[in-house]
Amino acid sequence: MGFPSLIRLSENSLSKRYFLMPAMLFVFFLAFNWLYRDIKNNSFNDYSSEQVLLAQTASLGVSSFINNYISNLSFVVKDEDIVSFSYKGKLSMQRFYETHKNDLTAITRVDANGTILYTYPYVKSAIGSDISQQEHVKKIHATKKPVISNIFKSVQGYYAIGIHVPIFKQEEFVGSMAILIPVDKIGEIFLGQIKQNERINASLITDNYTVIYCTDKSHIGKTYLETSEFDDKAVELLNFIEANNSGIEQAVDNHYNNIETDLDDTFVAFDRVPIQSSKWTVLITFQKSNVSALLLKYRNRLLVIFTLLFIGLIFYLRSFTKAQNILKEEVKRKRAETLLKESNDRFNSFMDNTPMYAYIKDSKLNHIYENKKVLELRSQHNADNPDGQKLFADEVYTRLHAADEQILKGKKDYIELEFKTKINGKTLWLRDLKFKINLAEDKIGVAGATFDVTRIKNYESELEEHKFNLEKLVKNRTKDLESANKKLENLNQELVDQKEELETTLESLKEAQTRLVQSEKMASLGILTAGISHEINNPLHYLSGAHFGLQSYLEKYGSQDKEKTDLLLSSIQITIDRISSIVKGLNEFSKESTDFNEDCNIHSIIDNCLTVMHNEHLFKIDITREYSKDIISINGNKSKLYQAFFNVLLNALQSINDKGRIIINTSLEKSYAIIEVTDNGTGISESDLPKVTDPFFTTKHPGQGTGLGLSITYSIIKDHKGDLIFESKIGIGTKVIIKLPLGN
Repeated sequence: MGFPSLIRLSENSLSKRYFLMPAMLFVFFLAFNWLYRDIKNNSFNDYSSEQVLLAQTASLGVSSFINNYISNLSFVVKDEDIVSFSYKGKLSMQRFYETHKNDLTAITRVDANGTILYTYPYVKSAIGSDISQQEHVKKIHATKKPVISNIFKSVQGYYAIGIHVPIFKQEEFVGSMAILIPVDKIGEIFLGQIKQNERINASLITDNYTVIYCTDKSHIGKTYLETSEFDDKAVELLNFIEANNSGIEQAVDNHYNNIETDLDDTFVAFDRVPIQSSKWTVLITFQKSNVSALLLKYRNRLLVIFTLLFIGLIFYLRSFTKAQNILKEEVKRKRAETLLKESNDRFNSFMDNTPMYAYIKDSKLNHIYENKKVLELRSQHNADNPDGQKLFADEVYTRLHAADEQILKGKKDYIELEFKTKINGKTLWLRDLKFKINLAEDKIGVAGATFDVTRIKNYESELEEHKFNLEKLVKNRTKDLESANKKLENLNQELVDQKEELETTLESLKEAQTRLVQSEKMASLGILTAGISHEINNPLHYLSGAHFGLQSYLEKYGSQDKEKTDLLLSSIQITIDRISSIVKGLNEFSKESTDFNEDCNIHSIIDNCLTVMHNEHLFKIDITREYSKDIISINGNKSKLYQAFFNVLLNALQSINDKGRIIINTSLEKSYAIIEVTDNGTGISESDLPKVTDPFFTTKHPGQGTGLGLSITYSIIKDHKGDLIFESKIGIGTKVIIKLPLGN
């Protein structure tokens, strides 16, 4: 290239630069504005997170502060001197105050009626004051638990919150001890350092939204709704705080420290702190412009710096224009050539020593540059393949060529390809990154950098293999565990079945044992009644003979008052007949037999049972016999039927608490004898009705029944191939229906 051409090239470059200057300046300011906005938003988010963290730290401090004093007071009030309110107790209160006087303004002892007994520091006007109507005092009287008050004006004359702890003497409530903490003290400890400037407010509100501390003193003692002039958005904000406990939300009040601000610029960071059964809330109100004000200084400084740089750039370009005339001098040209050579040498050194394969193609996709690694690869491949075999497979060449075409046509600025090839007998994985490059005369070429990723691919393959083996191992282990679990389940089911079988067997043994005992009792009772019947029969025969002799004597010799003597003789005969029928019933009841072919007269069995139980119903129960006109007789075991009917009738008698009625109805129905025993006793509930024949089931009080009477009766009826049916309603009565097959 000649000297005139070099001069023209420099002039063309300068004209292009002068044209690009305004465009570059415009792009710079756009980029700067976008970057500034992004930094501003990120800074605001970071600042908001810091405010939430400050609120959480403050709320944790408030919670620890309150809970610590509750624990300390709960320990102190157990002191006997405090409980008895002795002189030593007052000294203990003074020592507690002196230890914590940086936080407290008073410690007070209140009696069970809500009257102040003592306060320290001593205020004479406060002693004897009745504070029982204060809400926190009412609450401690009602709950007998530690209570934290809302903000109130103490009798000492300042706004505070009170912590009341109950005092007990042998479990009797004898009063309480309270400490008064000024609300500004809590705020100064945990919120005072948060206020960074006049546009930031820190406040603490209770669960009923009363402001107990605020850096804006005019808000203290008011509700949050009052400070926001009862704006509907304030209610929405409070609902949002209750639902989320901690976070950021837009503020509803734009008047802070008597400065009116943009509401959209004002936000609230909040955190709710649990205090006993309630929750207090720490609010930090700040403005987005706080962050903007800090960033504005840095933005202005950067604008000044970049303006100076731009002015310097203009000055440099102007100086460079003057320097173009110096290019006419040969020295400058030679120097430029030297610099260009040094630059080329550095580029070639870098490209030849890099571990990647680098190349450049022109607009016709001819290689115009290849670094040392590519040249060595081609040389080695040609030496190993004298037959002219291609370096890559046709498929790979097709993919590479298609990628080059896409870049030249401007469809993509860069393309990344990954392919496999075989070089020197080794399989290699290569990753080729192609990108657009500007060449001389405004032409576009393709540059590329290829990396050997074989080791990475081998690692990935090994990882996949390990993953497959691990999944296979896990699957096999899972299968083994499932099989073992199945065996355990089967074994567990066998154990459950064996347990149920053992329980059933045990229950049967208990029932059989009890029935055996009952059978032995009945046998003993039979022997006893037989002996009693025999012993009663002897004097009964003597009494009957005496009655006959007396009657014969009076008939023979007469009586002075025949009417009276006949009445006496008739009474004696009735008594003899009554005793005879009782003895007969006892004899029938005491007979023991295993024969089920005895002729059993149902009416006779029922009558004998009623005779034996005569005293049970003599004065309170009316028994009505509605017997069938036909004689009802069945084949069965007479003694067992006596026992069955006796149990049914006894249950009916015992179900009637006072006076009542029992109706006994007998009838024939086809080949069955039907016996119905109906009472108007207490009745049986629907839930108990299916269980009345279960062994040991009874609704009687302990000691009044074994729960085996109806169970034995059910077994006896079933042994006679009969049926036993119960119908009952609570408060109305019970009907027992016995169905027995008739004899031949």
